[in-house]
Amino acid sequence: MSCVALLSDGIPRADLEQAGAAAVYQNPVDLLSSIDTSPLRV
Repeated sequence: MSCVALLSDGIPRADLEQAGAAAVYQNPVDLLSSIDTSPLRV
């Protein structure tokens, strides 16, 4: 199962990617604006 991540609380992008995030977004607006190309699209 793929997961996506949102940057928050100062956790670096690299740490989220290393933990297995298929995609990392700046915030919910960033995710929603990219939803058609995100791993969440169906």
